[in-house]
Amino acid sequence: MNVTNLTISNGRLLSTIDLENNSKVCLLGNDISTTLFDSTNPVGEKIKIDGDNYTVIGVITAVGSSMGSNVDDMIIIPFTTAKYLGSDTSINNLYLQMSNEDLTDDTISLVENYISSTLGITTDYFSVSSQESMINTMESVNNTLSLLLGGIASISLIVGGIGVMNVMLVSVTERTKEIGIRKALGAKRKDILVQFLIEALVLCICGGIVGVIVGIGVGTLLGNMGYTFSPSTVIVLIAFFSSALIGVLFGIFPANKASKLNPIDALHAE
Repeated sequence: MNVTNLTISNGRLLSTIDLENNSKVCLLGNDISTTLFDSTNPVGEKIKIDGDNYTVIGVITAVGSSMGSNVDDMIIIPFTTAKYLGSDTSINNLYLQMSNEDLTDDTISLVENYISSTLGITTDYFSVSSQESMINTMESVNNTLSLLLGGIASISLIVGGIGVMNVMLVSVTERTKEIGIRKALGAKRKDILVQFLIEALVLCICGGIVGVIVGIGVGTLLGNMGYTFSPSTVIVLIAFFSSALIGVLFGIFPANKASKLNPIDALHAE
């Protein structure tokens, strides 16, 4: 219990006497306790396990998942009592706690050597890992997923940028005469270029605002359904400015095309 940082909210822990006497007692996870006894204190009550009555001696404080298992859904009984249930009671996992985290690698080597020499087996039959290695593995997985999602987002941005460029090209084609009139009245190439760049930028800014609103809205909805949602201001700003940047980058070609139109040819356009 100490190694896995589990505490008792009601009652007591399993004792040495419980182990020596093969006592039919149990600890309940928080969710199991709520399911069986609602809000009533279950300490002293009895539950049936495999047809036998077991006395509840304690309730584990709610912690969620720990060491890959959901402790809140567990029922813990003495190991000596479990042997008589007729199920597999072989030990598959051992948890150890170190007093000095700087000696992690040395401790892993010592544990491997001890198990190998004691049981006469090689490390092919067991593995020893630390939380540090588990964290590094999870970080590696998260980084891979981030790159994958970043690649998908990049493709989406490119497709969206092509869509913006096509819209602006259509706009230039439909407003050819307008461009010719502006140039005939003295508008310079820079003026036309800036006009269409601003239009593309406004188009993508509006799209970015809608995207942020929809994203936060859907995230909030999922949060109300029990999922974890915590919007990051930095990520929201990066997404918004990325949208604006797409407007500028993919708006350059249509704007440049519009600025290069010959005024006379533009005025003759139908």
